[in-house]
Amino acid sequence: MDGNLLGPSGDETLEKPVDDTESSGTPDPVDLKREGIRRACQEHDVKALVEYATSKDGLVDDDLRQLACRLLSTLPRLLVL
Repeated sequence: MDGNLLGPSGDETLEKPVDDTESSGTPDPVDLKREGIRRACQEHDVKALVEYATSKDGLVDDDLRQLACRLLSTLPRLLVL
């Protein structure tokens, strides 16, 4: 095969595989941020979540905001004077 993909009927198609990297071969920064936010939630890394939340584009999308909020809502309330 010459690199072309086969469609459902076995015919060659012009569709290309989904690639999470930019043309330069480097990962998409937003995808890296999403993975970092997920990892911070799994590891209960509040400091990292605060850094992500206060950075450009924040927690990126609603799904990640909800994930982070579930974690943050379980923390004891702190009074900052």
